[in-house]
Amino acid sequence: MNIIGLHFGHDGAVCVISDGKIRSYVLRERFSRVKHAVMITQSDLNRALADANLSMADIDCFAITSTQECPVVTGFLDDFFLSFDPHPFHGPIPSPCVAELGPIADRLHKQKALMQDLLMPAEQELIRQGRVRGITGSLDQFCTLDEWNRTRTLREISEANRSHILNSQQVLFGFHYPVTVHCQGLKKPGYWVHHHMAHAASCFYRSGFAESVIVTHDGAAVQQGRPYDTGMIYYGTGHRIIALQPHYLALGNIYEETGVRCFGFRLGSASGKVMGLAPYGRPVFYHPDFVGNWYDYYNRFGSSYPPVQWVKHCLSMAQETGYPMELLAQQAHITERVNADIAASTQKIFEESFFATVQAAYRMCVRSGIRTENLCLGGGTALNCPSNTQLHNASSFSSLFIDPSCGDDGLAIGSALYIHHQLLGYRLDTGYWQGQKRALPYVGRVYRDDEMGAALEAAQDQVFFERLEDSALTAARELAEQNHIIAWFEGGSESGPRALGHRSILANPMHAENWKKVNLAKGREWWRPFAPAVLEEDAGEWFHGGPDPSPYMLFTAQVRSSRLPAITHIDGTARIQTVTQDCGRYYQLIKAFKELTAIPVLLNTSFNGPGEPIVETPEHAIRFLCASKIDALFMGRYRVCRKDAALTSTQLS
Repeated sequence: MNIIGLHFGHDGAVCVISDGKIRSYVLRERFSRVKHAVMITQSDLNRALADANLSMADIDCFAITSTQECPVVTGFLDDFFLSFDPHPFHGPIPSPCVAELGPIADRLHKQKALMQDLLMPAEQELIRQGRVRGITGSLDQFCTLDEWNRTRTLREISEANRSHILNSQQVLFGFHYPVTVHCQGLKKPGYWVHHHMAHAASCFYRSGFAESVIVTHDGAAVQQGRPYDTGMIYYGTGHRIIALQPHYLALGNIYEETGVRCFGFRLGSASGKVMGLAPYGRPVFYHPDFVGNWYDYYNRFGSSYPPVQWVKHCLSMAQETGYPMELLAQQAHITERVNADIAASTQKIFEESFFATVQAAYRMCVRSGIRTENLCLGGGTALNCPSNTQLHNASSFSSLFIDPSCGDDGLAIGSALYIHHQLLGYRLDTGYWQGQKRALPYVGRVYRDDEMGAALEAAQDQVFFERLEDSALTAARELAEQNHIIAWFEGGSESGPRALGHRSILANPMHAENWKKVNLAKGREWWRPFAPAVLEEDAGEWFHGGPDPSPYMLFTAQVRSSRLPAITHIDGTARIQTVTQDCGRYYQLIKAFKELTAIPVLLNTSFNGPGEPIVETPEHAIRFLCASKIDALFMGRYRVCRKDAALTSTQLS
């Protein structure tokens, strides 16, 4: 069974799965070079099919999803459109929502609003000219229950009993609509999958758990009459995912908008910067009245928009207590108390509210007869490392899994897995995702040696390159003995926003000045921290206080040694990645560095410049090298440097 998942929202992507396994994955931003690029194009679809060694005729079914309120734009795909007449293939698959599909389809076809600021200029112009057909509105309303609109605050959620819906066909099959996909003269069955159900599927089906509570959340705004726009609490058991209760959280919205409103960070990158800024401050503006969901806020403050209430509280309290307000949002003074304390307080509110939500979910599940010690998190807020660590250390769940592509970049994967397991009923092979095969993130295309060589030949007027017998050892020597900053490119690229060793910039963590040097090389703010990559077998000797293993850079830990200043944040923590042999030559590189230095740790950050996506192709990597101040690029078996700084590996050694 070959299923193709299409995500048309921001972080648009295509995924092909065969018999429940990922065959190919294309994230549009990596090729368009526009961060968080919206929708997909024919070239993205062609890449995914080619990488999977399949043709359109081989595809059995389509999964369609999008970001909340972001339309599905099929007009950039050749001879491709959706119709809301069920395909005969859908016959045996229940769809309780189908009776509502007629009026919804009419409304969707009339909706032409687009998030045009996220599209590239050429595409915006085509839409303005009316030359793009196949624009379908945002489909965000699926199954709903009366009790979901009655149970609102976190306390009410914790006291709810949802045992009566565990076998509900309406809930079990109420988060998809059947559609027919018309492409290249063929008619294929398809399903439009709910945004948060795709998040839930991406994390649960890749977790290795036989059962789990699942909590999804992202940065969408809570809206009246749309109870699950910001996320849901689910129960995954076997190959089924059951929606239990919306949680009505507004944390992603609060966090992102605080970064924009208070610090002037750019929308889309604000959350990561607030998380990095928070350790410079103290949570002095924290107050337990702000712990809760949208309805907790509304009951306490009467505010219909929680970010406004939170920002107003922070700014008025800062002014009343004599903070230098003229330094607010001044990038040259961003770590000053007025900025850092607001960031620390926002992080504290996030942590306490999300912790309270997870505990409410646990108590609700116990009341409903669900007893599992496993928790899965999905959605963009699952990238908040300190919050994840608090949940790992102190929540009522003993095991926690977070998908490396937990943001919208994972929706294409999740929607396809949802079709395979939930709708088509294929059993979940939990053993496939466990142990050495646990949800490896390297699902992008693998570039052959001849493709790398051709890219280097094309750039030979700018770069010097040589083929190495042992690239890992050579790179380790440069890091250990020359204190070089290098880029590392191997295998398939990582899904998700974190560099996990296949598209990384690396440095020696023992030199404090490398913190500043790497930030300068990447064009980042000087105060932003870096992550350590550590051999999994040595992690406990160098870090403590977080999960071990921690393979996706999604948790923090305390640094045990003062010998790692370049990766130790101001509060003594680091966002670690534990590395095993499954990670490829990246593991051999860190092992070689350990043999040279007795330190099994490298500074690791994403291979990209300011405001741009992580590099994907050999050409992208070479282009970055030529425009940057890094010392060398290790790409496959090649060592590459700029001709204006060319030293061979023999000269270096």
